[in-house]
Amino acid sequence: MQLHPQLHLKALIKEDLKFHPRSKISEIHSRIDDLDVKYLSKVIYKMYEDKEIDKDGKNKGTVYFLPNKR
Repeated sequence: MQLHPQLHLKALIKEDLKFHPRSKISEIHSRIDDLDVKYLSKVIYKMYEDKEIDKDGKNKGTVYFLPNKR
């Protein structure tokens, strides 16, 4: 069974944030190779909207992380 490319990317982002919490998009981009940074940003923003990940900070200082499970 083949994963949809965006679902695969979301899984990669979550895995990256598990090992590198509080990362900027540029840092995530440096670890997930061969990917357009604009597309990566779009997916990350959507994941934040959908409450799959959380963020702190503004503009270039924004960092992303996995939400705490309660």
